[in-house]
Amino acid sequence: MPYTERDFRAEFCGLDPAQFVDLLAMVGDSSDNIPGVEGIGPKTAPKLLEAYGNIEGCIANASAARNKRVREVSVYFSSLTVCPY
Repeated sequence: MPYTERDFRAEFCGLDPAQFVDLLAMVGDSSDNIPGVEGIGPKTAPKLLEAYGNIEGCIANASAARNKRVREVSVYFSSLTVCPY
């Protein structure tokens, strides 16, 4: 049986498959040596992505966010150099 978009949404709290890269960037992925954001785990990341859409949305709304984790995402990702590829 093939893995469908419906299966993905059920496994990852209703996230769109296009948000998977942002999810891994926030949570981390040991198989690809991606550390993720300290304090952001598999429960918090989907909530943030649901609220703000993507990492850029989290960063853009960090100053107005009440959630401490959103501010942490902003600080972490604003310190990185983004590759255009």
